[in-house]
Amino acid sequence: MSILGRIMSKKDLVKNIEETRPPIVAVMGHVDHGKTTLLDYIRKANVAGREHGGITQHLGAYQVTTDEGNVITFLDTPGHAAFEGIRRRGGEVADIVILVVAANDGVMPQTKEAIKHIKNSGCSMIVAINKVDLADANIDHVKQQLAENDVLVESYGGDVVSVEISAKTGLGVPQLLEMIGLVSEMKELKSDPKAPVVAFCLESRLDKAGPLGSLLVKRGTLRQGMDINIGGSVGRIRAMRNERNEIVKEASPSQSVEITGFPQVPTAGTIFIEENGVLSNSEQIGALTVRHNSIEKQNVQDLFNYSKPDKLYPVILKADVAGSMEALLSNIPEREKIEIIDQGVGDVNDADILKARGTSTVIYAFNTGMNGEARRLARDEKVTVKEYKIIYKLFEDFEKDVEEYFTLAPTETISGRATILKVFAATTGTKIAGIKVTEGVIAVGATIRILREGKEIGKGKVLTAKKLKEDVARISAGQEGGVTTDLDFDIAEGDQVEYFKPIVK
Repeated sequence: MSILGRIMSKKDLVKNIEETRPPIVAVMGHVDHGKTTLLDYIRKANVAGREHGGITQHLGAYQVTTDEGNVITFLDTPGHAAFEGIRRRGGEVADIVILVVAANDGVMPQTKEAIKHIKNSGCSMIVAINKVDLADANIDHVKQQLAENDVLVESYGGDVVSVEISAKTGLGVPQLLEMIGLVSEMKELKSDPKAPVVAFCLESRLDKAGPLGSLLVKRGTLRQGMDINIGGSVGRIRAMRNERNEIVKEASPSQSVEITGFPQVPTAGTIFIEENGVLSNSEQIGALTVRHNSIEKQNVQDLFNYSKPDKLYPVILKADVAGSMEALLSNIPEREKIEIIDQGVGDVNDADILKARGTSTVIYAFNTGMNGEARRLARDEKVTVKEYKIIYKLFEDFEKDVEEYFTLAPTETISGRATILKVFAATTGTKIAGIKVTEGVIAVGATIRILREGKEIGKGKVLTAKKLKEDVARISAGQEGGVTTDLDFDIAEGDQVEYFKPIVK
């Protein structure tokens, strides 16, 4: 049973009257095997889906009503390898997973990955063999490949339901929906709409309206006006919208809504639980919540579990939603050679440009915008911003950029870095500062540059150095001391000091 399932079945959560709820169905499979085509066909073929939607989500969740009147909640999970984490979340929250396999292509890498997630989650599987109308379709070969991956369909003596379909023409899709209904009946899916809320964060992003998050309700009823606590910061649900961009006052089990009112952008994958009327993300829930709440932090830490080269390629990463950022962090190439100066969800803004100015930092933006002021500032400050709509195009360019960065011949070496802790009064033409050395050494006679907010403001030399009032030749990493310099410009607390040596060719 998944961690989410264990939360739902805890004895300390009082049961009231459970009611039948719609099944939550994830659709998984290899890229280009027809997942999106299938979901599009289902949307167009049912009453609920005919209404034009207004919310775009990278892990889409929406409800459809079949001709028989059955309601089904569908999750869509991107098929590209970079979005493995999003697919994992889909499998963890679903009751049933439809594994889409193209009849002319067979079992592929993401198919095997999806099988692994489905088996780990413990949810039911239905195989949809797609593109059976193509001339090169080989249904028996697909079933054989599935058997080799421990998925035995009914016609091969197993217990996994399989349906042969054409997502393009709709062939077999009614039978697929019927099988979803039969499997959900067998699972006897129920939930208590009056119990404390348990909800799963499918996706999140930063919008002009503030932090937004899509929550899928697993138990209880989510209502407008509820307080939301994220790490001690409390907000309130100001508005909720369904997948058709309609404002709703409440969301019942198996329903997904996008919420305005979070105190900060919630982490995709977080489980929220209502306690004393407040919806909170709790790190005591278990490994699933801990893993997803810290996914970006873990990925950044992983980048530095190696022996660093003398210099790193500095970048700022921006993405439209948390799931995209997760994909960037998990799959970005040449990770051992890069330094992530900053990362964030939302449009590229002035603050991003200011962090990059005066340095070689490049901003990579996936599926985000950039307002006119930020674009003007980037131009004036000569900051490179690269914008992408296709994630693997970003990865391809990124790899080339890193290679080019490290093939450029260096003109200097950095022998030490320090932070100015305090500035003291001094005679004209000199500056005295208390410093803490953070890297290497700062030595008497060293040529130094002063950086403020990453931008160089001037150069000079170290004339003397002291530690505990004693003259010394150098101050080493981790030590504090005082230096007298010949700097003829103002310096301030927080300025950075670099000791550099030109490379003589």
